[in-house]
Amino acid sequence: MKHRIITHGGCTSLDGFSSAFIFKKYFCPILKIPSDIETIGINPYDVQTGKFQFEKGDIVLDLPKPNSEIYFWCDHHSSAKPKTKLTENHYWQETPSCAGLLIDIAVEKGLKLSKELTEFKNAIDKMDGALYTKDEIKL
Repeated sequence: MKHRIITHGGCTSLDGFSSAFIFKKYFCPILKIPSDIETIGINPYDVQTGKFQFEKGDIVLDLPKPNSEIYFWCDHHSSAKPKTKLTENHYWQETPSCAGLLIDIAVEKGLKLSKELTEFKNAIDKMDGALYTKDEIKL
């Protein structure tokens, strides 16, 4: 089966590309997928309108769940909350970031959380969830 990572792209989606990085580094070895798979950045609109053609082996991160069958899905946006029970390799939880959710899932699967990975998770959660304090915002 051919795999591709389809993630939230564009200039504002550091979370989408961070999610792709986390998937390649921690999930590819678990799922026995080569880590050099193609990464494609698209917009949620492309999923919602059916503009993008998904394939069975696709890994969809930080985007709404497509109507077609895919291999893996993970999202954290409240607008993507599933209405039905999720199947294997499909994850949703309302969290500050998709990359952070993927890290949490990897930890549940046995990943040891390092100081660096904790710092990365905290940073991406803060950025994507807009969790900055007043003191951290300099105008």
